[in-house]
Amino acid sequence: MKSLLNSLLIIMILTFSFGAKSQTPCNLIGSFNAVDTLNCTTIFHPDYQDTNYIYSWDFGDGNTSNSAIAVNQYANPGTYTVTIVVSDSTCSDTISQVITVPPCTPPCPTYAVFYKTDSVCDTHFHPYIVDSSFTYSWDFGDGNTSSLIEPIHTYSAQGLYPVTLVVTQGNCTATFTDSIQSPNCNNTPCPINANFYHYDSLCYTGFYPTPLDSNLNYSWDFGDGNSSNLMVPEHLYASQGYYSVKLIISAGSCSDTIIQTAYSAPPCNS
Repeated sequence: MKSLLNSLLIIMILTFSFGAKSQTPCNLIGSFNAVDTLNCTTIFHPDYQDTNYIYSWDFGDGNTSNSAIAVNQYANPGTYTVTIVVSDSTCSDTISQVITVPPCTPPCPTYAVFYKTDSVCDTHFHPYIVDSSFTYSWDFGDGNTSSLIEPIHTYSAQGLYPVTLVVTQGNCTATFTDSIQSPNCNNTPCPINANFYHYDSLCYTGFYPTPLDSNLNYSWDFGDGNSSNLMVPEHLYASQGYYSVKLIISAGSCSDTIIQTAYSAPPCNS
């Protein structure tokens, strides 16, 4: 009987010891602080960071994040209850704080500066920031305007023109004006000298023009009733033979034409 009691006592001591180890308290602390920025965003920093921890933020406006250091932009000022859950493989801690988001007007990100390039009689305008979500409004200084992002304009007379670009993004607008010198087209002969060569490319015949310039326009007639406006086209002829190929290279009122005979190899299905 005494040995049985001793055995039960040992079992109870071991059970208590192992049970005490499994009840180790969670050492995670989910406290954090929030900092407002001039860009109208709020940055959230947990007080304790560890790459082994998992962070789950709820900013109180419907937005969430799983980053350790999180950033949120509130649509409206006011008070919001922000909750963070910090966890690891064994336990977690949850903290909620009420923060106050002040009124804020974001700085204007729009930048309206531009530069220009000349191509024979045309002037090409390029904004330094190209974004399809922006609205571009050009005034070329001669009574003509454009709403294209990168317009091309031909001035009727050589001279100095004040060109204005207005870039708009929502309620944000930036304006830039610069004086540009237009090219002298009336006294300058057309410098385009059109030429091309052709080559076989598997089943196709490829055509390569000179000069090669993205500011120029290319018009091809392949001599079999087909045409192209690509700079470097490839064409599939229906049958072997010689074809009279015409190329017109133009820029504004300036153009040059060349016609050459091109030989097409037998088609692939011959």
